[in-house]
Order: sequence, then structure tokens, then C-alpha cells
Amino acid sequence: MRRIVFISVLLSVLTAAAATAQLRAGRVELSTAVSLQLFTDEGESFFVGNIPLRVGIFAMPNFAVEPEVILTFVEDQDMGYLVSANLAYHVPLRKAAIFILGGVGHANSVPFHNTANSILGGFESSSAVFINGGIGSKIFLTDSAALRNELRFQNFFWENDSEQYFSLFMGFSVFVP
Repeated sequence: MRRIVFISVLLSVLTAAAATAQLRAGRVELSTAVSLQLFTDEGESFFVGNIPLRVGIFAMPNFAVEPEVILTFVEDQDMGYLVSANLAYHVPLRKAAIFILGGVGHANSVPFHNTANSILGGFESSSAVFINGGIGSKIFLTDSAALRNELRFQNFFWENDSEQYFSLFMGFSVFVP
């Protein structure tokens, strides 16, 4: 796990340093990405896919409010969803930015188990709350388009249980005036 964190931070720093779009107040960022994870449970392996859809609103220069919906797909399961409210602070570098992100959310699933019917359906509550933390980079291709990568930590809580996950998201962002 340390290796994944190290590689993600190194990738963020190197790509951001190599690549100056303005992250000014009033700008809106529309972004999506993909994260694929492989899990093994009792000898069976399966893939989990996550697709976040975000709208980032720069309330102040370099500081964005990012509401987000993550659609979660697991082989032979129903789709899960995660809805969160995140705050992101950006450190601009020439034609890139490094950012840190934090937030909270609500979900009908957790990535490993995916649906409310599998893990959460056995409890009185069929939902979970979670916290987000992340670090990543945006590499600007133009003033209004960027490649985005992010290492995300999520801690899910439901009833008297919790689970933690790391995900690596790779995607793109479009900025509007």
C-alpha cells in the first residue's frame, strides 16, 4: 500500500512540475474519471469499476467545492452509488496543479460488496456514510481542459462496522469561464 501511495504522489509531483491555467473564483470544472479495482474474496476474483461525475465550483482562487456522484459497478451485481460533498485546495504550478481533497458522503453500497442487497441489506439501515481524502494532479492541456489523476482514500461506516479503501482515479476535466 505504501508503494501505491508513493507512486501516486511521485506521479502527481513530476507531472505537475513538468507541465499556467488559472483556477480563479467563479470558474466551473466538469470532470469524470475511471477507477478499476480487483478484489479477491474466498478464492474468487472480481473487478469493481467506479466512475465519478463531478462539478467543481471555484469559490475562491485555488479553492473548489466539488459535489460528486460515483457510480460503482461490480460483475453480476446491481449498480451502486456514492454521493459526496468535497472541498479541494489547489497548488498551481506552471501548466498544472496539485490538489488535496476532503469530504463526506452517503452511499447505498461499499466498493467491495457493491450493493445494498449484499452487505447493507442485512442491517436495519441500507445505506452507509463515508469520508473522503485524496491527493492528485491536474495537467492542463489547454486553459479549459486537463488530465486528472487522484489517489483517494474512503472510510465507510454503517451500523457498527466500517471498511477502508484506496482507489486511483484517472480522467479528465473541462473548465468553463
